Amino acid sequence: MNKADLVQELEKLLGSRKTANDALDAVLDTIVREVARGGKVAITGFGTFDRAQLQRGYKVYKEVCSA
Repeated sequence: MNKADLVQELEKLLGSRKTANDALDAVLDTIVREVARGGKVAITGFGTFDRAQLQRGYKVYKEVCSA
């Protein structure tokens, strides 16, 4: 599943592709900004994100966001 797939699923719930895209962008941006400041983001049942992961996974994040 890539970003486009996630947006499509959110669109079903939110009723608008733009709203779905904006919502996903806001979540991803919030996670990245917090981690970039040295914080840690933990989403129960989904995952934990920290600076080391951000550095290792930055390329993957860019690929997801450009999808």
